Formats: sequence, C-alpha cells, structure tokens
Amino acid sequence: MNAHARGPPEAHAAAVRAAAAAAAAAAAAATAAAADPDKKLLHAADWAARDFNTVGPPGGPSPLTDLSSLLQQLQQPQQQQQQQQQQLLQHKLLLPGGPQFSGLLAQLNFPSFGSINIIHGNILEPLLGQQQQQQQQQQQQQQQQQRRLQQQQLVADCTVVPVPPNMIPYRGLATFEEYPEESRAYLQRVAAEERRQLQPEGSSGEAARRLSHCFRVCLKQLNQLNVKTLIVPFVGLGVYGFEPKRAAHTLIQAAIEEMLQADATNPHYSLSRVDFVEKEILNSFKLAEALKDLEALFCFEKQVTTAPQYYSQQQRRLLQISDSLLYFCKRHTRVSFKKHHGVIRRQKKNYFSNIRPFMWRASRVLQPPPFLVLKHSGEAAEQQLSPRLLFLRGVSHFEGAALLQQSCVLQQQQQQQQQRAPQQQQGVPQQQQQWA
Repeated sequence: MNAHARGPPEAHAAAVRAAAAAAAAAAAAATAAAADPDKKLLHAADWAARDFNTVGPPGGPSPLTDLSSLLQQLQQPQQQQQQQQQQLLQHKLLLPGGPQFSGLLAQLNFPSFGSINIIHGNILEPLLGQQQQQQQQQQQQQQQQQRRLQQQQLVADCTVVPVPPNMIPYRGLATFEEYPEESRAYLQRVAAEERRQLQPEGSSGEAARRLSHCFRVCLKQLNQLNVKTLIVPFVGLGVYGFEPKRAAHTLIQAAIEEMLQADATNPHYSLSRVDFVEKEILNSFKLAEALKDLEALFCFEKQVTTAPQYYSQQQRRLLQISDSLLYFCKRHTRVSFKKHHGVIRRQKKNYFSNIRPFMWRASRVLQPPPFLVLKHSGEAAEQQLSPRLLFLRGVSHFEGAALLQQSCVLQQQQQQQQQRAPQQQQGVPQQQQQWA
C-alpha cells in the first residue's frame, strides 16, 4: 500500500529534479537582480500587463497607445511660436561679422500697374540677411557663395542716388568780401540796413514741396526712358536733414502717383516696380508705416470711414412729403419772441425776476474718436485712431448713435427682467395658497 501510494520511483525522481531546477533558476534570477538593479525597471506596457493582467498578442502592437505622436502634435505650435518670435527679433540682433537685415517689410501691389516694396537692407552690399565672409575659403565654398550672391542680389534697371549739395560756408555764398576784412562797426551798420528790408521766409511745408517736386521730376524722366524697375534709398536723410516721417510720406506718395499716372494727360505706363531700401531699422519701419497709411487712400478695398457715417448711409430711407406740408413750410409767418436784452423793471421788488437763468454750453463738445471701419464692407479697420481713455465711462471709441441706442435698450430689458424675477418668485406661493 505504501509503495503504491508513493508511486513509481521514476516519477518521484522527476519531481525532485524539477524542484531543484526551479530553485536554481530562482537563485540565478536573485543573484542577477542583485548584481544589476536596473533590470527591475520595466516598460510601461509591461507594468500595465503585470498589474492589470493584460496580455498582448504575440508579435502585435502594445496594448497601450504610443504618446510620442501626441507630444509632437502638442509641441508643434510651441515651436512655431518660438520661430516667429525669433524671426521678429532678428532685426534687433547684431552678428559679429555684420548687421542682420530683415529684408522685405511691406509691399503694396497694384494689379496691372506694378508694386512698391519696402526693404530693410543695404544697397551697397549685394548679400542681404547673411554675414559676409572675410576669410578666403576653398574653391567649392567660393562657388556656392557666388551663387548665393547672384540669387540674393538686388537687381533693377536703375538706382536713384542723391547728390549732396555744395559745401556752403557758414557765412553763406552771397556775402560780401568786406565782411571778414572790415571792422565790427561796418558789420553792425550793414546788418542794420538789411534788418529794415523784408527778407523772404519760407513756410513749414516748403521743404516737403521741394522734395516732392525733385522726386517727381526724377520719376517722370525715368518713366519716359522706359525704366521698369527702380531702387531708391531713403532720399532726404543725412546731409539734407528732412524729417523721416514726412519724407517717407512724400516719397511714397510721389512714387504711387507716378506709377498710376494720376495727374498725367498723356499717361505712359513703364515703371512697374519701385524698391525703397533703407539700412536703419527705425527709418525702414517709418517707410512701412507710411506705405500702410497711403494704402488706405489709393486702394479701394482698404479705404476707411467712420462707423457713424457708414451706418447712417446703410440705414437711410426716403421720406414722401405731401404738397400741403411743403406749402406750409414755405409760408413766411412772423414769430414774436420775448426780448431779454434789457432790464424791464428796475424796482427792487423785481430783482429776482430780472435774473435770467444762465445755461452753460461748451463751444466744443469733447467726444471720443470715431471707430474706423472699411468703406465697402463695414468690417473693423486694422489701424484705429488713438483712444481717449477715461471718457464716458471708459469708452475709447465712438461707434455711432444706433449702436448706443441698442446697448441702452438691452440694458433696460435686463433691468426689467431683474425686477420681474423677485415678483414672480413671490407670486408662486400666493397662487398655491389660492388653489389650496
């Protein structure tokens, strides 16, 4: 019985061998884990499979989704924002080999006429936006550099170069030769004689008119010579001493009118592209701002108007007036008014009745600037007038009487709803009592 219960000796020997092999494997795993503790770290999918008893198919994908693609999608907009910020700050960075130029800042296209571009760069340097190489390199690098120069070089038919005026001495060219030679008394006598005479004085806009006339004559001659493309520096700065903002408006307006041939009786359309190139970043921004301001004048799609004018034109109606009303308005009837220009009664008892009420009316009513909208669509314009804060409860721009009326009506409706709400709450239990 005991031999039959224990089983055959071969089975017992096999069980002993299996137990010994399992113990040896466990000891080997323990020693390996103690020698290398990093093997205890498992992958996220293995931890999930062990904890949640999930077993993936053999050779198939892991049960957990890969989060790398999601992370890349989330990081893409951040990377794009960083690249945009770096591009915006490029014009402020100065490289050790030379300045960093922004290139094209603004552009105004006239279909079938031409385009006007504002470029931040240097006319004398053929390569814009990169650092010039000072050391000689190998032949392959020189060939690549020549190819880049050919691609990025500003190419045009003509370039306008401002010629500096003559070196005028401080005393002027029209002075007499006796001035530096004679005594002080002679100079005082001559100065007194000249003081009595009327001297020509120019207005504040004379310099702008001279610059405009000079540039228009230049463009007109180039247009007659069939010049198509033109590169112009910021004429007027430096020795001439013009104000950058007004000079930018003058130059760009002259270029636009000459390209469109606005005032020409016999138009000749040959000038198709004008590039204004400026090295200093502040002056180039002023040129770009002037181009945007003039775009609203010459482009129909960019023309702006005030919001009150736009809404009044959209909401205007025709009124039919009868002939009797028109005849009544034509009648010249005398209307008498009470005169208040003199004191009627001079007695002391009529002192208070003689006092007339004084009503103060401002000569100029201060209002916030109007809100600018596009003339053809009514959408909000990009550039608005400077706001006047702390006026009319913080209103910065005035959009029209119709919008104000709508806002007032909405406020009244909200107040009425707020007043009705407690009344309705009080009326509900009273109705319940009546029904009871």
